[in-house]
Amino acid sequence: MELKLIDQAGKSNANVSATDAVFGREFNESLIHQVVTAYMANGRRGTRA
Repeated sequence: MELKLIDQAGKSNANVSATDAVFGREFNESLIHQVVTAYMANGRRGTRA
Protein backbone atom coordinates (compact mmCIF):
# COMPACT_ATOMS: atom_id res chain seq x y z
CA MET A 1 0.00 0.00 0.00
CA GLU A 2 1.32 3.44 -0.92
CA LEU A 3 0.45 6.51 1.19
CA LYS A 4 0.91 10.10 0.02
CA LEU A 5 2.76 12.55 2.25
CA ILE A 6 1.09 15.96 2.12
CA ASP A 7 2.76 19.16 3.31
CA GLN A 8 1.07 22.04 5.13
CA ALA A 9 0.20 23.70 1.85
CA GLY A 10 -1.76 20.61 0.82
CA LYS A 11 0.64 19.49 -1.90
CA SER A 12 1.70 15.88 -2.24
CA ASN A 13 5.49 15.70 -2.20
CA ALA A 14 6.35 12.02 -1.56
CA ASN A 15 4.99 8.51 -1.22
CA VAL A 16 5.60 6.11 1.65
CA SER A 17 5.06 2.38 1.54
CA ALA A 18 2.97 0.91 4.37
CA THR A 19 2.10 -2.69 5.16
CA ASP A 20 -1.44 -3.94 4.71
CA ALA A 21 -1.13 -5.75 8.06
CA VAL A 22 -1.32 -2.38 9.82
CA PHE A 23 -3.21 -0.07 7.47
CA GLY A 24 -5.31 -2.57 5.53
CA ARG A 25 -7.77 -3.19 8.35
CA GLU A 26 -11.35 -2.03 8.70
CA PHE A 27 -12.15 0.95 10.92
CA ASN A 28 -13.02 -0.16 14.48
CA GLU A 29 -15.08 2.65 16.03
CA SER A 30 -15.34 1.08 19.49
CA LEU A 31 -11.56 0.65 19.71
CA ILE A 32 -10.98 4.29 18.75
CA HIS A 33 -13.52 5.36 21.38
CA GLN A 34 -11.71 3.35 24.07
CA VAL A 35 -8.33 4.81 23.15
CA VAL A 36 -9.56 8.42 23.03
CA THR A 37 -11.49 8.03 26.31
CA ALA A 38 -8.42 6.57 28.05
CA TYR A 39 -6.21 9.35 26.65
CA MET A 40 -8.57 12.06 27.88
CA ALA A 41 -8.98 10.43 31.31
CA ASN A 42 -5.21 10.19 31.69
CA GLY A 43 -4.95 13.87 30.77
CA ARG A 44 -7.25 14.77 33.63
CA ARG A 45 -5.09 12.69 35.99
CA GLY A 46 -1.90 14.32 34.73
CA THR A 47 -0.52 11.12 33.19
CA ARG A 48 -1.10 11.91 29.51
CA ALA A 49 1.59 10.45 27.28
